Amino acid sequence: MVKRILYFLGILALYACTDSVDAEKAANYFPLEDGLFWEYQVVNVQYSLTEAPKNNSYFLKEKLSEISENEYKIEQYTKQNSSDSWTLSATAVYSQNANKIIRTDAGVSKVILFANPTEGLSWNQNELNTLEEKTVNVAAIKENFNSFSNTVQVVERKDSSLISKDYIYAVYANDIGLIYQENTDIEFCQSNADCIGSGQIDSGISYKATLIESGKE
Repeated sequence: MVKRILYFLGILALYACTDSVDAEKAANYFPLEDGLFWEYQVVNVQYSLTEAPKNNSYFLKEKLSEISENEYKIEQYTKQNSSDSWTLSATAVYSQNANKIIRTDAGVSKVILFANPTEGLSWNQNELNTLEEKTVNVAAIKENFNSFSNTVQVVERKDSSLISKDYIYAVYANDIGLIYQENTDIEFCQSNADCIGSGQIDSGISYKATLIESGKE
């Protein structure tokens, strides 16, 4: 009888351990590993009342190389067309301190994500630097976004009306990392009753980066 009880306790412990591992893996919205890379298509548009929209579209690549445990150098490359060669444009550092994912650019560190985020979680992205407080929050988790399942959205602002749109947010996918980022601040036409609500843009900027490929080199 004692042997049988010990056997079942062992089985339960095995299932508990498996569940714990699966839960930890499912929360990995920002994998950090030597050689990982992400390629994005970026569309950056400037709008003005006096000029036609200025569209600057290009490709962006980020690649990790390990510096030390839980610290990785980011090499950022850009190119104008898919057939062009990559050109190194900037470097930065990703690190993980406890459950915080941190990005450091030019000596300025920001907390961009938590390793195990929960819906409604909020934090100050600038808590590690001297910049003005910037509160972001987890607005949606384990939801589909485009063709990706199990994603998390980190939102700074997401306000829209008939006269303006102010979106700053990022989307991360399980076991992949950042898959989409948007920074849009635009004003819609308000000059007459006919154009209000038409979606006609008068001024502002729109930056959108969409993941097109990721993997390990």
